[in-house]
Amino acid sequence: MHHLFRKTQANFEDVAAKLRNISAPKRHPKRPYIGVDCSGQPITPPMIAVATRWSRRQKEKKWIAQVTKEQIERYSKKYRFWREKLYASLFFKVIDKIFAADYKIHIDKEFPQSKTQSRVHKYLKRLFGTIHSGDIEKENPEICFHTREHSKYVKHADMKSKLARGGKMKIDEKRATLDWLIQLL
Repeated sequence: MHHLFRKTQANFEDVAAKLRNISAPKRHPKRPYIGVDCSGQPITPPMIAVATRWSRRQKEKKWIAQVTKEQIERYSKKYRFWREKLYASLFFKVIDKIFAADYKIHIDKEFPQSKTQSRVHKYLKRLFGTIHSGDIEKENPEICFHTREHSKYVKHADMKSKLARGGKMKIDEKRATLDWLIQLL
């Protein structure tokens, strides 16, 4: 009889633990990453940037923006370190449209020099800190640079950017306005 009582009590405790876990809201999504890729470079316009993420309900969120040849020429004449500022502001533009707290950002690592990558990282941090100042969850996201081979999120964004460049996917912003973002840098 005593053995039966302990077994019933253990089952009750298991059920109670499961109920606590079910009723507790999930703060972190299953895949808390945003993949970012840019198709094209300043020397081969247009530049198309894509940011993708999965929601907690496993729905894809994405944003695609394009910068035209004319815009690139204007920025190149107007700003110092214009390439890095252009990349950072374009990445910020697409990331910010789908950004959620506690997501880590994986950006495709295809820059020609490590100085370019470090400047883009610095400028992105500055933009997030300035635009989301006071919002603790959004003002300092974790930003990493990965290759397609090392991050499935970058690989997914790369696939989407190729489709957008080929005209098989809708571009959300055909002429992304980046002037005010670049001026913040």
